[in-house]
Amino acid sequence: IIFFFMMMNISNLSSKIISNVMGKFMQLPPVLANVNVQHNVKIPMSDGINLYATLFSPKPLNIQNHDTTNHNLKLKESSPKFPTILIRSPYNRKHLNILCHTLSERGYYVLIQDTRGRCQSEGEYEPFDKEETDGQDTLRWIHDQQVIQFKKERSPPLTSSLHK
Repeated sequence: IIFFFMMMNISNLSSKIISNVMGKFMQLPPVLANVNVQHNVKIPMSDGINLYATLFSPKPLNIQNHDTTNHNLKLKESSPKFPTILIRSPYNRKHLNILCHTLSERGYYVLIQDTRGRCQSEGEYEPFDKEETDGQDTLRWIHDQQVIQFKKERSPPLTSSLHK
């Protein structure tokens, strides 16, 4: 048991060091929140397919009012609003956990989603085929979550390098 707790502390310390280094490298604001992580968040698409995501939610260091037991993610009315970063990837979303955690503890909701037909997400993987529709459905879902805010900005798709 002691070994387990020692390993947990080392892991915690390592992630804090990595987060601090990444934050400085990316010129991010200082840490202002703890992070709640909700794995395997099911997001329904308009055609009935479910895409799966992980949601990293900032929990301000002086406020402890997020409802972590509500599985449909309707957070409490009094929950603070933070901007949202949406990452959709055909690669395993778990590979970016440290980045997502680093961004979330600096005041961003981060939703990282496996694209259609990849990892846990349902459907068939066809690069670019349903990306726009799935992206719009996901943005609608984010908007419906009440406390999550977003500003639409677009970056080039990660899969573009596969098709040049």
